[in-house]
Amino acid sequence: MMEASDRLAKELDKDMTPEDRARCIVYLLHTLCFHYNPDHMEIAENAATEVINNVDLAQKATPATPATEPHQYLSLADSPYLCKILCYDYYFRTEKDSRKKAESLLTKWDKELQKNGFWLDVTEDMALQRLEAYSLFSDVADQHKYEKTIRKSIQYYSELPQITDEVRFLFLLAHMGTFRNYPEQVEQIMDNVLEGKLSATATGSISDKVRNAKPNMLKALQFHILALYLLNTEQE
Repeated sequence: MMEASDRLAKELDKDMTPEDRARCIVYLLHTLCFHYNPDHMEIAENAATEVINNVDLAQKATPATPATEPHQYLSLADSPYLCKILCYDYYFRTEKDSRKKAESLLTKWDKELQKNGFWLDVTEDMALQRLEAYSLFSDVADQHKYEKTIRKSIQYYSELPQITDEVRFLFLLAHMGTFRNYPEQVEQIMDNVLEGKLSATATGSISDKVRNAKPNMLKALQFHILALYLLNTEQE
């Protein structure tokens, strides 16, 4: 975990798109939940503040008062990555304004959710990212506020055939304590993970080929997923 946070902290020194920067910040903040490092935390907090402020400036910009940063930060205004950054900002620094902004995004998505639990014109990847943001908010701010939204949406997306390629779906089910409700999906995802089929990207999707991952990293992930599975199935 220390190696991962060190690598992510160094990545933030590089030039990258706002979305890549936001994603990197989220991953770094997530690792710091498990392995705290004050230097890395300072880097993460500064980068998070920069992104939050740039999004605010981009949203407030007008032709008469253009944003000092590129308008490309507008692309993050409706992003689950921004929502997660705001949630972590509230968690680590008790920034009430960040919680308010995160709630505003989550409530907006809640209003856009269709009656049967899906978002119109939103990809499966984006939908699962939104669910991860809801899950994070419920962990760090309010456990019950969006519970119905999460459960309704999980029910819809669980029925998509490609959901068994989503490792992150296990974590959403674990968070809601609903492993038993989706036994087929859980078993298929478990089989894929234990066979070493890991994501070729950072999205959490399983590739159609076995990756040449580092053996130790692969074993660690398999052990973690198996422990998660055993813990949740035993509790249910």
